[in-house]
Formats: sequence, C-alpha cells, structure tokens
Amino acid sequence: MVCEIEQETGSLVVEKQKSETENRETECESQQSCSDKAAILPQVAGTAAGALAQLGVGIIGGFSGVMLPQLTDVESGDIYLDEHQVALFSSLVFLGSAVGCLVWTLPMAWMGQRWSMLVHLPVFLAAWLTLAFASSVWLLQTSRFLLGVSGGVIEAASYSYVTELAHSRVRGKLVGTADTVRQLGVLLVYSLGSTGLSWRTTALICGCVTTIPVGVGLLLLPNSPRWLATRGRVDECRESLAFFRGARYDCSSEMEAVVSQTKDEDGGGGRMLQQIRRMREPQTLKIFGLLAFLMFSVQFTGNIVVLSYVVPIFNAAKVNISSYMSAIVVAIVRIVATVFSLSVVDRLGRRPALVTAFLLCSGSLFLLGTFFFLQKGGVSMENVGWFPVLTMMVYTFVTCVGHPVLNLVRGELLPTAVRNAANSLLFFIFFCGMFVASHSYPATVSALGEEGAFWVYGGVCLIIVAAVAFFIPETRGKVLENIAEQEQDAGVSKTQL
Repeated sequence: MVCEIEQETGSLVVEKQKSETENRETECESQQSCSDKAAILPQVAGTAAGALAQLGVGIIGGFSGVMLPQLTDVESGDIYLDEHQVALFSSLVFLGSAVGCLVWTLPMAWMGQRWSMLVHLPVFLAAWLTLAFASSVWLLQTSRFLLGVSGGVIEAASYSYVTELAHSRVRGKLVGTADTVRQLGVLLVYSLGSTGLSWRTTALICGCVTTIPVGVGLLLLPNSPRWLATRGRVDECRESLAFFRGARYDCSSEMEAVVSQTKDEDGGGGRMLQQIRRMREPQTLKIFGLLAFLMFSVQFTGNIVVLSYVVPIFNAAKVNISSYMSAIVVAIVRIVATVFSLSVVDRLGRRPALVTAFLLCSGSLFLLGTFFFLQKGGVSMENVGWFPVLTMMVYTFVTCVGHPVLNLVRGELLPTAVRNAANSLLFFIFFCGMFVASHSYPATVSALGEEGAFWVYGGVCLIIVAAVAFFIPETRGKVLENIAEQEQDAGVSKTQL
C-alpha cells in the first residue's frame, strides 16, 4: 500500500515537473517570438517626423508649376518675370539644394540627421516669409535659392534618418512613406494654386504648415542609432536602437552588426575625412560612381520638368479641360502611385520594380512627344485633347513608383561607415541634375520643341533601364550591414578572378 502511494506520488511529481517544463518552454517560445519582431509604432513615429519634413520639399518643388502663370502676367500689377527669369525661378531652388548639401556635408556628419533638420527648419521658414513679402525680382530669386539650401539639407537628412532607423522588414514601406508625404506637398501647393489665391498668400501658408509640426516631432525623438555608432557613442546607439525596435525586441545581433561596420582603427568612424577616405576603397567607389550616374541622369527623365512646369505644359498641349484641374489630377496620381509602390517594393524586389517603371516611363514620354509632333504638324488634335492628360497620368504613376525605389536602393547600397558623406555628395549631384534639367527646359523647347524634349527624356529612361538591369544588385529584405559585406565580398571575388 505504501509502495503504491509512493509510486502515485512520484508519478504526480513527474507529471508536475513535466507540466512546468512545458510551460517554461512555451513561455520561452513566446518570448523568442516577441523578440524576433521589432515594434512598428516607434519606427512609424520616427518616419512621421522625417516624412513631414518631406512635405515642405514637395511644396517648394511644385510651387513654380502652378504659380508661374501669375508671375508671368504683365497685367497682374505685381512682380513680373520674363523668360530668363522664369527659368531661374524654377531652377534656382535646385541649385540652392545642391549648395546646401555640399556645404552641410561636414556639419551633418558632426551633428547628425536629426539636428541638421532642426537647425534648418527656421531657415526654411524665413525663406518662405521672404518669398511672401518680396518687393523685387532679385529678392524673389534669393528666397527661392535659400529655400533650396535649407530644403536640400532637410531632404537629404530626412531620407538618411528614416533609412537608418527602419528595420529591414519594413524599410521599403517606411522610406516610401516619406516619398508619399512629399507628393502630398505637391498636391497641397497645386490645390492652393488652383483656388485663385495669390502666390504671396500661398507662400505664407506653405511656410507655416511645413516647419512647426516637424520641429516638434523631431525634438521628441532620439538620433539615428547608426549615426550614433559612427560617432562612437555606443551606449546612446543601443538606447536609440532599443527605442525604435521596442523593449521586447532583442537587438543585440543588429547592434553588433552596426558597431562592427562603423568601428574604425582610431575609434572615430563618424569623422567626415575618415568617411571620405573609406569612399576611396575600390568597391565603395564603384557603388558611389554607379549611384552618382543614376542620381544625375534620372533628372533628365522629365519628372522635375513636369513638376516645375505642369500648368505651362498643359497650356501648350491645349488640353480640353482646365490646366489647373489637370495639374491636381496629376498630383493625386503621384500620391496613389507612391502608396502603390509601398505595397510592391518589398514583394517584387528593387530591380524588377525599377526596370518596369522606367520602361513604362519611356513609352509614355515617346507618346506624349508624338502628340506634340502631330499637333505642330497641322494634325487636328481637338478630339483627343484628353490624351496629354491621360499620358501624363500614366507617366506620373510609373515615375512615382520608380523614383522612391531608386532612393531606397541608394540608402541600402551605401555602407553605413560612409553613408553621411556619400549621401551629401550624391544629393549634391542629384540637385545639380535638377537645376540643369529645370533651367534648360525652356531652351530645349525653343530648340527642339516640346516633342523633341520629351523624346530626349524617353531615351534617358532607356539608358537607366540598362544601367539598373546590368549593375544594380537586389537588396530586398537584407540588413544594411549585410548588403555592404556582400558587395565587398563580390568585389574581392571579381578581383581574384
């Protein structure tokens, strides 16, 4: 009897221990599952601040597209711009952006993306106020240049900030969100321009809505964890990474990868001169050269021209609906396309999305050029007055799918240890291309006609397709540090061969 009781007791103890073990295993599995998933809300909060900064960038890009008719109206009784002044007004903002990116390269490496944006927001507001109350053409042009200087720094810093705080699983969507908000800025200024508001009132509204919310949001957020690592501030880097990943996420492996790549011999990996020296490494230099070519040439695919001259283009095409309403439709398409890109960029992959988008861009531009060619050749196009709007909608849609992916690839291919320096230089090249493309459009139209201009832009799209297909690697779903390591390994293998 005693033996039977002891056996039953032993069985109960074994079952209890087994049950406790199973419970602990289940709890551990649950914790492991949680630790593998980074929190989304902190990353969304960081992205929101960076994306709101992009709202102002979209507004300054689209401002000339709807305000040029007022500024070129001789009977307006206000400031009047001639043909050469129009070209400067549309393009000076991009020259300012190029200068801003170049001059702010060293300060951005020193103070980081977040504080770079915070410093330039007051300058951004002051430039808008100067534009709104300008009393002469030179002051008007100066304000556009200053808008470009601060806007260029803000754009470069915000893209880098969002790229570096985002987890690899959601990086495509978060960076694409910043592009979406920039397109909202275009829609906002197009809508304001179509209401009949003066360009002065519009400038005043734009300055107020694009600065205060961004500043408040950035003050509540930490610096980029990867930038902190380049400055040797490892403890702050760990805290920032924990903030953006959530308390339950195990970020030790990601932290190790970040610190490992940014570690320098003398512990100063964030210093700009050291970053520039690292850019001289053959594989890094190859990546930078490829990205520089793409960042410059992509400006000659017509996107910046359409953005800056949308109403004059529709006026030249003699569309049978309001040019301002057509501009608003195009702006809405820009938003829809950018949102669409968020859903496909992490499914299709970077390279297929880019190739498809720029192929369709090329076809749309050739068709639009053909419309202008037939119209100037005497063919009656009244019955198809809607065709330029439709073509522009298709072109805008595929462009706004392709450009965010290209921006994403730029951030992914650049190694963390040189990202600040390389990004600043690439944005300098990017904005120089914008300036040349925007400033040269009136002269190009005078020399080749609208049809010739759009055919040239279509040809550049095909060149970009070839460059992407042959030279851009696939980066979807890869950790930033792993991408850089794989590129270096590939370079070493080719050298050995």
